[in-house]
Parts: sequence; C-alpha cells; structure tokens
Amino acid sequence: MNRSAATLVADAVASFRGHGWQVQVAGDAAEARDRLLAVVGSQARVAVRECPAWREIDAQPHLAAGGRLVRCGPGIDAPSRADLLAVDVGVTGATALVVETATALIGADDAYAQLVSNLPFSHVVLAHTHAIVPTLGEGLGLVRYFAQGVLGRPVPRYVGAVSGASRTGDIEMVIVEGMHGPGRVHLILLDFPVPGWEALPPEAFTA
Repeated sequence: MNRSAATLVADAVASFRGHGWQVQVAGDAAEARDRLLAVVGSQARVAVRECPAWREIDAQPHLAAGGRLVRCGPGIDAPSRADLLAVDVGVTGATALVVETATALIGADDAYAQLVSNLPFSHVVLAHTHAIVPTLGEGLGLVRYFAQGVLGRPVPRYVGAVSGASRTGDIEMVIVEGMHGPGRVHLILLDFPVPGWEALPPEAFTA
C-alpha cells in the first residue's frame, strides 16, 4: 500500500463509480447519516446488518419510527422471512473495499449479511475510507485479519463480494437488473478518523 490515503480514496471513488456504484463521501458521522437517510427516503422499509459504521452514524432512531427498520445481527432477535422479503433497502458494512475490482468484501459470522445485501432491490454499503485497499489480495488479507482479531477464527463463516448491481441477460438476451441481487448499489464512504486503523501492521493486508 504505497499510495497515499487521498489517492486511494480518489481511485476508489472513480473505480466504484465506473462499475455502476453510486458513491458519496461523508466528512463526519452526521453527514454520513444525512446521506444515508436521503438514499433511503421517507417511505422505504430498511433492513440493516448491524456493524460499527452503522452504530457510529446513529441512524437507527431516524429509521425505527413507524416500524420501517428490520435489524439483524448477533444478539438481536431473528427477523422473520416475511419481514426480510418486504424491505426495499438493505444496509451493511464492508470489511474491505477493493479498488482494482470495485468490490465490497463483507465478512460476517452469520447469514444476515448475505440476505440483507441480496434480497432488497437497493443495497447500501457503509464503510470507512480506511478499508480501501488497492488489490483483491490485500482485501482478503484484511478480511482474514479482522476475522482473527474480532471473530476469533481464521476466516469468517461468510464472506460476500459485491462488485456492482446485479445484471443478467439469461432471459431472451434482455438485460434485467436486480434479478439475482440488488439492482442498485450505493457506497457511502466515511472519511474521518477511526482510532486504531492507522496502526495496522503490514500483515493485515496479506492474504
């Protein structure tokens, strides 16, 4: 990782946008929350696989009103299948953001990250700019590093790779969006300091 942080962010924004992501950069938690709420809108039902970035921006009170929010994750009562199928927008974090492939890598120890990122038509990824890495190998290294440090295992039970909106031409060669996953993908980059990230050792980025 010999590129400067600012260059990595600029490269990531260009790469992800070039692969169909709608990318926004937020300079603080309040701005990130406002950008998320603008993406979600006032009526959509939202499912969130809870993650540190979600808790940092404190969006839950704004979306919980009116029963619009379905929460998933460790220590939370499992939502019903009907609840998950009824949501319009899924929100997850990302363990790593890969510039070369415009891929958000999502590591978790449960299946909710996959459900929340795949079932709704729109998927929003909340991630710190510190998670940006140039290559897929470095991204997988970061996933493994955090699995060992946070989950206490060599790799997460689930690793998802989202590289843009779902598109298929299987049906009469007509391109259809959102058939096998989200038809619209958003990335909200949290561009403000996170204690500890700057001090990661080189082995954190080695697959």
